[in-house]
Amino acid sequence: MKQNNPDVFLSELLFSQDEQSRKLAANLLDQKGTPASEKTIEKLLGVDAAKILSPYLEYTRATHQDLLYLIPIIGKPPPILESLLHCENICGDQLIKEVISKLGWKKINYGLSVKRYVSLTVNGSLPLFVSDSEAKIFESSVNTKRGSNFYLFTAHGGLPVESSTNDEDGKPVNLFRSYNLAHANLLQEILDVAPLTVEKVRRILEQMDSIVDDLLSCSAHIRMNAQSYLKYMER
Repeated sequence: MKQNNPDVFLSELLFSQDEQSRKLAANLLDQKGTPASEKTIEKLLGVDAAKILSPYLEYTRATHQDLLYLIPIIGKPPPILESLLHCENICGDQLIKEVISKLGWKKINYGLSVKRYVSLTVNGSLPLFVSDSEAKIFESSVNTKRGSNFYLFTAHGGLPVESSTNDEDGKPVNLFRSYNLAHANLLQEILDVAPLTVEKVRRILEQMDSIVDDLLSCSAHIRMNAQSYLKYMER
């Protein structure tokens, strides 16, 4: 049966535990130019993740290779989910779809962050681009005029992790990436002008704890590497 229908075999190979097999299957399936099916998306990303990402995947006509980029660490949910939901609260889904379409999934698979800026002129000056909270400070003290809103996106991308490696979460590169992404999300949370609630404070504290843990782990790796280097030089 599989020999008579190579697409069935390739679809099964897409879920292989071997990294190279998954890449091969994705490349061959993408040669037809047909976007990944809803069934494939759910099986590869998980039902909950598929529900959130499906509108964006459909809009961008995501390929099978795109799906592999979205799960850089096999067996774990797509890292982009939390940051994507946060972006939706700031600028809505339509603008995010356009950004993803221009950048591609490969460049945002570890996360996407956005900041909103207001165009503001002071006494007829050239426009300044400031946050909502900063604009309110200007408006309370000088003659100002608001213009349009602008959005600055920051993409966090990275290559998939080889499934054959062990203890990937503890490696310095992944720790540093996690630290930077958490730091960007935390900064957005703190600068947000929304009312301060118990849930928001809890989220901020949890993210701060995560950032401190990652920073300590990175520092430990640096110390170990430095000590190994010193021992090598002393030989």
